[in-house]
Amino acid sequence: MTGSVMDGEDVVQEALFEAYRKLDKFDESRPLKPWLFRIAHNRCIDFLRQRGVRDEAATAAAAVPDVASPHDPALLGNRQGG
Repeated sequence: MTGSVMDGEDVVQEALFEAYRKLDKFDESRPLKPWLFRIAHNRCIDFLRQRGVRDEAATAAAAVPDVASPHDPALLGNRQGG
C-alpha cells in the first residue's frame, strides 16, 4: 500500500507498537489477526494522508520562485544609477 518496502516496514513497526500499547483494550473473545490488520491498515492510511500533504506542500513550494525580481523599471534604474 505504501509503494515502498522501507515505508511499509515503518508502518508495520508503528502498527505493532500501537497494538502493544493497546493490548489491554483488546477483547480476547475476538480473533487477534483482524484486530492487528485493522490497526496496520489505519496506520497505512494515516501514512498515505501525511505523504499526500507533504507532496502537496512540496509541489506548492516548487511553484513559488526563490528570487523575486522587481517588475517596475524605475526600481531597476534606481538600483543601477543611484
